[in-house]
This record gives sequence, structure tokens and C-alpha cells, in this order.
Amino acid sequence: ANIRAIALGEYEAAAPLYDEAVRIYQAAGRPVDAARSQTARIWVLATLGQYDRAIADGLAAAHVLGDAGDALAEARLTVNLAAIHGRRGDDTASLTRLDRARDIYAGLGERGAPFQPAVEHNRSIILRNLGRFDEAIRAAENARTLFMTMGQSIEVARAGQSLAITYYV
Repeated sequence: ANIRAIALGEYEAAAPLYDEAVRIYQAAGRPVDAARSQTARIWVLATLGQYDRAIADGLAAAHVLGDAGDALAEARLTVNLAAIHGRRGDDTASLTRLDRARDIYAGLGERGAPFQPAVEHNRSIILRNLGRFDEAIRAAENARTLFMTMGQSIEVARAGQSLAITYYV
């Protein structure tokens, strides 16, 4: 499923393979693994225009992961949910998911640190879309600082570009 979806972009072929993986994990009594497999699967569903199903399945999987204490997997899934909401044009729901992911990553300390700048960068874009410019500026500046700390110069430039667009708007 991952090869079909991620490497080849063959989403229609990947969807039933992800469904099969979920069924296999559930039949084996491994609900956490079934939930983990939803991370890429929900993006495939959204790509196929099945937004409601993708969001419902993603939220259910996020609860399983949260209850199991797999915070890193829950955060990754939550970021995908945010992207799906954004793709659907629901910036408010996207921001809610990004805020949740930010909180999860922050709670993970050093394990979550590498993921925080990207979440802040995406938050800055969504906040700008929502007309919340002061918050968007703070988020973009925070993302830029975090990317600098990590030595990711290209991402520093992207966060700076987002900041510039926000000032322009």
C-alpha cells in the first residue's frame, strides 16, 4: 500500500491494500497497529475525494493511538488530519488539528522537537488564511527560529517567505 500510494501515486490501487492491512491487524488483535496504518490510508482516501470517511477513520484511529499512549503516531496522524481539513477548505478544523499536534509534540520533549517547526510553519499559513495576522506572524517567526536552531536553511527560508506573505496580505 505504501509503495502504491507514496512511491507511485497509485491511490486507487493503494486504498484496498490499506483496507486489507487494517483488517489483518484487527483480526490479529492488534488495534494499535491497525490505527498506525491509518496515517497514510486517510491521505489516500482524501486524495480520492472521500473526505468524510478519511476524517472519521482518522479521528477513530487517533483515539486508539492516544489511549494506547503512542503519542508520536497520534501526532503524525493528527497532522495528516489537519492537511485533509485544509485541503477540504476548512481552515478552522485544520488549525484545531495542528494545535493538537503541536501540544502532543511539545509533550514528547526531545522526541517531538524535530516535528514542531513544521507544525508551526503550517499553523502560520492557516492563521493567515483565517485573518489572524498577529498570531500568524508569531507562528512564522517561531517556525523560522526553530528551523534555524535545527540548521535547516531551506525551511528557514520557507518560514521567512510565509512571514513575508503574511505582512504583504
